[in-house]
Amino acid sequence: MRRGGVGDTRRAGGEKAGRAPNKGTPSPDTLAAFDKATREIEKAVLKNPDIGAVRSGAAGKAIDELDKALDAEDGGSAAVKIAKARARSIRGDHMEALDLIDTALRLEPGLAVAHAEKGEVLLALGRYRGAYAAYKSAARIDPGMAAAHLGMGQALLKAGRHKRALAALGRAARMDPGNVVVHHRRGEALLHLGRPERALAAFDRAISLNPNIWSVHSARGKALQDLDRSDEALAACDEAARLNPGNANVQLGRGTALLLLGRTREAVAALDRAAELDPEDKEVAKARSSLMRAMRGG
Repeated sequence: MRRGGVGDTRRAGGEKAGRAPNKGTPSPDTLAAFDKATREIEKAVLKNPDIGAVRSGAAGKAIDELDKALDAEDGGSAAVKIAKARARSIRGDHMEALDLIDTALRLEPGLAVAHAEKGEVLLALGRYRGAYAAYKSAARIDPGMAAAHLGMGQALLKAGRHKRALAALGRAARMDPGNVVVHHRRGEALLHLGRPERALAAFDRAISLNPNIWSVHSARGKALQDLDRSDEALAACDEAARLNPGNANVQLGRGTALLLLGRTREAVAALDRAAELDPEDKEVAKARSSLMRAMRGG
């Protein structure tokens, strides 16, 4: 399944959310456009983290406005280059974003936010080792930047280094205890480590901070399934489906929960819906195939 979405670490940094670096600060109009784009992106991400959804609607219009403001700037400062890189990255132009960030780092090699931004882009590209190194550089320059520790945790999580990811995410949680993404990712790491009770607590904390993130409810359903709390797992999956009915992963989770409850026909319907939403998803295809074989008695 294509699960790519915009990165989360920008919103948890030592800087204010989305704020460009202070050195060579862009004009007030550009900063206003930057902040507006950040707010709209954050709202879009919380509703649906898929990058295609984020680029559309109000967030897409705000990014267009930011692009125009940035084009009017003198592009020589590191701050403007980082802001341009962020806009390009959100649009999916990751290689152009990397070029801009590398230019900014040549101008100001000690700019922590530039290293963190590079980590964000590399994470989106699936280059997890490079992303980890970039976030680590940001944390070395600014040890109190929660975004850098969150980024390291996310890179390690993607790379399958779950124990180390949990440690990095724990640091981020201590620095920024009110960040939803930190608790969500901690829960994911704990699930991978076979600790569903602690994972459930992390997901519950995330939901207490923002109850409208479908992916947290979906992950919570997995934790409840691991705890053999099938009715509650289905309720969590249903809530995820209510928030994002067009996501194949959500329907896969519902199908699994329904199957565990012995509600086979409903499970088939959910898996069929998942396959319609993402016909190329191998996980969905495998689940449907296994269920069909079981129904045929073999």
